[in-house]
Amino acid sequence: MLHRFDPTTFLLIWLILTPGKDGAIQQYWLAQAGIKEVQNPPCEAGEVFRDQVFRIDQANRRLFVAGSSDDLQSQAAGLGRRLKLIRAYVAKCHPDWGRHWNASFFADRQLAGYKDELPARFMKDGTWAKAYLAEYENETGRLTLHPALPKVQKILVAPH
Repeated sequence: MLHRFDPTTFLLIWLILTPGKDGAIQQYWLAQAGIKEVQNPPCEAGEVFRDQVFRIDQANRRLFVAGSSDDLQSQAAGLGRRLKLIRAYVAKCHPDWGRHWNASFFADRQLAGYKDELPARFMKDGTWAKAYLAEYENETGRLTLHPALPKVQKILVAPH
């Protein structure tokens, strides 16, 4: 790839460190043009990022992630940044999963889970299907919006 140097362009990159309780670096961000990308998310429950990943199914290698309809409206920006963060989280905190894992995005944490775990009334009235916003398959990079609503389902491929 050929890069040209433009002396009128000024590139500014910031490294922002967040210390942990014992003084060790807990998180770090690379910020460029005002956009933060978290490269080292915390693994501990209750930390800034972990309030979004609210359930982890180790056996099935699945994360349950808090989402909103607003995230889906800004798919490329909102979910793209969040997927980068989730990938970094899995790489750091669940390295044994490799590339074989999924993330399920739900609008309502109380409805997050597998169909057979929740009361049947949520299936019958469509509440669960509406709350199930997206499904991400890391191995293929496939992001399915509204996976439980076939009429409005949309499939995107997220770049790795």
